[in-house]
This record gives sequence, C-alpha cells and structure tokens, in this order.
Amino acid sequence: MTLRVGLLFATLVILCAQQVPPAAPPDDDVTAYLRERRGPALRRAAADDLVRAGYVALGLKAYAEAEDDFRKAMDLTPFSDSGMVYFSDGGIRGVARVYLAQNRKDDAFRFLQAEIAKTQYDVGAVNVLVDIALETGDSNIALEALAKTTQYTPTFLQEAKIYRLQGDLESAIGAMRKAQAMSPGDTTVNIALARDLIAAGHTEDGSHIFQTLLKVDITDATAVQGRCAELASGDNSDRILSLVCAQYAAALKPDDPDVMEALAWAYVSQFVPSQSIPVYETLVELAPQNYLYHFHFAMALAQQGYSTKDHQLAELKSALACNPPDGVKANIQIMIDQLAKLPANAPRKQE
Repeated sequence: MTLRVGLLFATLVILCAQQVPPAAPPDDDVTAYLRERRGPALRRAAADDLVRAGYVALGLKAYAEAEDDFRKAMDLTPFSDSGMVYFSDGGIRGVARVYLAQNRKDDAFRFLQAEIAKTQYDVGAVNVLVDIALETGDSNIALEALAKTTQYTPTFLQEAKIYRLQGDLESAIGAMRKAQAMSPGDTTVNIALARDLIAAGHTEDGSHIFQTLLKVDITDATAVQGRCAELASGDNSDRILSLVCAQYAAALKPDDPDVMEALAWAYVSQFVPSQSIPVYETLVELAPQNYLYHFHFAMALAQQGYSTKDHQLAELKSALACNPPDGVKANIQIMIDQLAKLPANAPRKQE
C-alpha cells in the first residue's frame, strides 16, 4: 500500500513538472514569445494593445515608434495565421496612417497593396485599402482592388458605394443588381437598389421593388399607413421596411400627424435622431396634449446622448402631465427617476 501511494505521488510530480509553463521571455522578445506560445485570441488582445499604443505615438507625431507598434501588431495577427477569425486589420491600417500623416500617400498605397496581395485579396483585407482610398479621394484605386477580390454581395455593395460617391448612378445600379442576384432576399440590398433606381430616374423600376417589398399599393395612403403599423412591430428587417413605408406614407400625407409619428418612430428604431427629432418638435407643437409624442420625443433625444438630459426630462414630465395609461405612466416615471439620479455634469455610463 505504501509503495503504491509512493508511486502515485511520484507520477503526479512528473506530470506537474511536465505542465509547468515556459519561463517568460525577456522584454525585447515578447512578440516572438506570444507568437510561439500563446493562442490566437491572446495574440489578438496583445495586438489590440499595440495598436492603441501606436495611435498614441502617432498623435504625438512619433512616427517611427508608431510604425514599430503597428508592425508588431501585424506580426502577432497575420492573416495566414487563422483566417479572419483572429486576423486584426488594426496594424495594417495604422502603418498606412503613419505614412499618410507624413504626406507619403504613395508609400501608404504601395504598402497596402503588398499586404493585401499576401491575403489573396480577401475581401476583409481589401476593405482596409478601400476605406483608406475613400478617405483620400482615390476611389479608382479602391475599385481596382475590389475587382481582384472574391465577387460576392459585400464586394458589390462596396463597389456601389464608390460609384455613388463618383456620381455614377448607372454603375452603382449595375453593382447593386449583381448584389441582388446573389442575395435576392436581402431587404437592405433591395432597398438600396430601389433607391438608386429612383435617384437615377428609373422611377417605375424602383417603385416596383418597393411595392414588392412592402406588399401594399404604395399609391394608397391608407393602405401604406396601415402597413407601417404592421411592420413597426416586427423584426429588424421589418423595421427597415417600416422606415421605407413611412417615407412613402409621408409623401402621400405629409401633414397627417399619425403619419408623421410613424415616420419619426421609424427613424428612432433605426437610430437616426437627426431625422426623428425635427419631426417630434413639430408634433409636440401640433398636439401638446398627446402623451405619446412627448414620450417618443424623449426617447429620440436620448439617442443624442447625455447633453439632452434636461430636454428629455422636460418631455417626459410633459408626457406624464397628459395623463397616459397606467402602464405607460409607470414607465415614464421610472425614466424620470433614472435621469434625475444622474449627476448634473457627468456623462451617462455607456452600456
């Protein structure tokens, strides 16, 4: 028995010794250590830290230090390591921005093109060049890179975006038709194509797409208004359509408060306060005793952040004064209490 216990103890000692992690490397070899010893998720986290350090250095115009940090980040997360799962484009973007900050645009694009070629023109990597090219106004460089990547929906969407910026709506329509052929059921793709068609003067074709999507006669104001209410309570795809539907309804009945509310609320659901707030400003003037307008106005204001706190409180109190139903009244009071607890000059904690 004693011998067996002794053998078990010896075995455990050997196993524990085998599992002792290797000693940490010297500071100057941390990058190599992470590449060899740590998993891709840890390397990605370390790369993100380096990218942040690189941008700090770039802000201080310490270009050599910034480029060094960005290149170390690239070494930690090469595309070939594990595809796009752990590949980080922060390093590549950072190096390009170091060159741009020094007015070395040609060097930036040569660097980006070389790095993208290493990924076999994967669309995720190509998008880095596209973003930089659009910032610098070199849209043709972006189109050349997209032509070399895999041709699927995201590629065509990027091409259409570039053509719109160039004012070439017919080419944008061509790219969107390719995207639609590849993703025929994609609501966002169909809406974008319809809008491009109408903007280019192909009103009948664009309206046909909208009518198919909305499943209603888009010339019938009452039917369109009813469809808005149905879509507003659906999933995200339906809410996107709800905005389109509300825009049609507003075009048919621009002075109808119910239609205006549907439009404003559709903008809230899509987080576009710059469009919803002006509508609610009009609505609370038209119908100051309508609690829903004040309540929804406060929610639209909340999307602009803490700076609108006082205005939010005012609209919520106005809603409460309109004697809303008990359930709504309770929710409004909760929101008022939460806002009242916030410090006067401190921003809300971001969720």
